[in-house]
Amino acid sequence: MKNFFNLAFVLISAIFSLMLTIGCSNSESPKATEYELIEVEDPNHEELEESLKNLPEEKREELKLRRNINLILIKYVKLEGRRYRLDISEEEAGKLGISPEWLEIAKNEIEDANKNIAKMDADGQVLELPDPQELFKNK
Repeated sequence: MKNFFNLAFVLISAIFSLMLTIGCSNSESPKATEYELIEVEDPNHEELEESLKNLPEEKREELKLRRNINLILIKYVKLEGRRYRLDISEEEAGKLGISPEWLEIAKNEIEDANKNIAKMDADGQVLELPDPQELFKNK
């Protein structure tokens, strides 16, 4: 079961990491705010550090922040048919340290991922989409 969890987590992370990377280059990211973001364990910490080592410090810190936010929010991502939906209120996200600006960015990234999934489906490249809620049932 742990191997399935790791594989599914990697697949979901890959989808959202792609969107995150695109988002980093196309938009201005909110800076740290008064929100106290909780820290979560990243099972791929070493790989992330290795992939970011040649970037400027500011960009590395931004990507680490985005990664931490994604790790927090993945527990609130639901698979509905062939689409993902972020099921968390602004108030609840705030309690986790996620500002309204970051929550909006996450929602936009998920919507972009859904568009890419739909495009791949239309092109005949159907992916098996892991259900994040199933992954966290036994955690």
